[in-house]
Amino acid sequence: MPAGLVGITQQMVNDPNSVLRAAIAGQNITSTVRLEVSTEPKPVLGGGVANTAFLEAGDEPNAATSVVTSTFWLEKLDNETQPSQLQYTQTVLLDFDGVSWPHVTVATLRRVG
Repeated sequence: MPAGLVGITQQMVNDPNSVLRAAIAGQNITSTVRLEVSTEPKPVLGGGVANTAFLEAGDEPNAATSVVTSTFWLEKLDNETQPSQLQYTQTVLLDFDGVSWPHVTVATLRRVG
């Protein structure tokens, strides 16, 4: 790994969901609702991928979004009456000059208060 990527391990690159598993280690999750979403840039009424203005700026776009896939887990922990945690993983394939580059985001969000 390059020196500038402090805290990023090769395991995280190989398996981004390892970050999510580490976040719930030791938790007792009693129920989970799983939602999966995916889309492609097809001209479908109410669907498809919309590129951001940054990607489409100028005469020659920086990149184009080709595919987006996401999985969300809404989790209820032990002794809770309602879900208090949301985990997600999202992969966006960005096409740069004929090369498809994955942009992966994972996170664990917890309700507070």
